[in-house]
Amino acid sequence: MRVSIVSLLATTLAISVSATGVQYTVITIETSQDESNPDGANSTIVVPVGPLYKNKTALASVSKLSILRDDSVSCIPYYAEIATGPHGNPFTFGHPVEFPDDPVVVGSIMCTGAMGQEAITNVSRKSTTP
Repeated sequence: MRVSIVSLLATTLAISVSATGVQYTVITIETSQDESNPDGANSTIVVPVGPLYKNKTALASVSKLSILRDDSVSCIPYYAEIATGPHGNPFTFGHPVEFPDDPVVVGSIMCTGAMGQEAITNVSRKSTTP
């Protein structure tokens, strides 16, 4: 019984972990309507959990960021391309971040998971051991 519970947990965790062992989350970028973008726009990006994410094109004009279907991840949008200094509020699934002076340029995003990458890898290894 214990082995099947651990196996089920490992299977659930592996859904958001790639073959290289890096966890990813999907973030929606919303851009509000303005003179340069009269229709507004939504797009999605796939962001690694742990490493700093940078994408000058996708993050050039942001009014709102939200995480899709992943309640184990929290992200912080930074205005610079490094994860220090001024930043927007952290955001999680169901709790997006909106920028009051929209649209803004987001330089980078740092996401962290509820479980560290080492814990995810260790759970996966334990589930394959007889």
